[in-house]
Amino acid sequence: LAEKEVLIRELYHRTKNNMQVICAMLNIQLMYVNDDRLRTAFKSMENRILSMSLVHQKLYKSKDLSRINLGEYIRDLSELLLSSYSIMRNRVNLDTDGIEEVHVQIDTAIPCGLVLNELITNSLKYAFPDGRNGFIRIVLSQKADGLIILEIADNGIGTAPGFDVRRDGKMGLTTVMDISESQLSGKTAVINGQGFGFRLEFRDSLYEKRI
Repeated sequence: LAEKEVLIRELYHRTKNNMQVICAMLNIQLMYVNDDRLRTAFKSMENRILSMSLVHQKLYKSKDLSRINLGEYIRDLSELLLSSYSIMRNRVNLDTDGIEEVHVQIDTAIPCGLVLNELITNSLKYAFPDGRNGFIRIVLSQKADGLIILEIADNGIGTAPGFDVRRDGKMGLTTVMDISESQLSGKTAVINGQGFGFRLEFRDSLYEKRI
């Protein structure tokens, strides 16, 4: 059992390191790219890889090698994403007071991280134009029956009336819907009000425990 744990930790560690090497290679390549659209695509790809890398980093340090503290992961990932958009650091605040401790399996944590990455990145890119200030609020909770609720909302410029995520959303929002419904078998909803909000309900019982 001890040898098995050492092996699993080493796999998590190596996976995390390999993903960071890929990100470093993307950054080097980015130095030779002048097209803004291509630079944005590279940055989005890097953030997606980092979100997965962070899961393996958390599991490597965890006592439970099959489950991760999703609340802690979300806090760290959201801070990491905000830091990657340094020009937004002094204008956009993160409200993570509504995040509870919820433990999930790795197969649940990774798609959750990708959903969070797309939504926060989308807010940072589009919700606060022309130097305006604002906030992004993240709420995570789990009901007594095991249902997990994740909400991400901002107080930015919002969307046009009649906005439909699948019809009018860009690639990032389409990815959010696909991951939420296909990988997490979750129920999704767009939160109406000031800014843009997204609510995801799902369960951690979709995948069997590996360890």
